[in-house]
Amino acid sequence: MANKVAAQVKFEKESIWMFRQGSQWHRDVLTRMTESTSTREPVLTTEIAHRLTGYLGFRHFYRHSYSFYLEWDELEKLVTPLAEVWRQTKDELQRFADSLSAGESLE
Repeated sequence: MANKVAAQVKFEKESIWMFRQGSQWHRDVLTRMTESTSTREPVLTTEIAHRLTGYLGFRHFYRHSYSFYLEWDELEKLVTPLAEVWRQTKDELQRFADSLSAGESLE
């Protein structure tokens, strides 16, 4: 089963490169992870993907040198739920990996 998981991860990594276009590619990858394909179930639920979207916005804001405009009122919305969002993300990724190990692909 480890080979099946490794093959799926390799396929997904190669697929991501197709999305690396435009300014929204991170968001496109996140959206794709909520969709079933012919070979796999969704990686993440739309609920957690929606919660992660706020962190994408922060990443963009910070990486483009706007960090001197950071305001706690806005950051607090990301910091306060961070532990729960991270736990839920890890749980969903583990569920997905377990489904691959169990042979639950959509083939």
